[in-house]
Amino acid sequence: MSQLLNKLNNKFKKLSELEEDKKYKANNFEIMDGKFGKQIVCILDHSYKVSLPGRFSNIIDKSDIEELNEKNVFITYKGLTQIKNNQKMHNVEFSFY
Repeated sequence: MSQLLNKLNNKFKKLSELEEDKKYKANNFEIMDGKFGKQIVCILDHSYKVSLPGRFSNIIDKSDIEELNEKNVFITYKGLTQIKNNQKMHNVEFSFY
């Protein structure tokens, strides 16, 4: 897995670049130190990395990462959702099979 991570180091995609309503296989999750602090990063479809929204960093810890990496996890990007005060957030759904 570490060889795959090294190949993908520079292959990041923004969540907004994902196709909406498409299920992507999450192959690996990890916690990284990013520009804005701790972030959760995952590899999708063995192709590229995406950073999950910061709110996930507040609720997912190392033991959760280990558990997620043992499961068959899919992520679906649902687009931007309007929240309070005309702000928007990325809507991401997880499914397990």
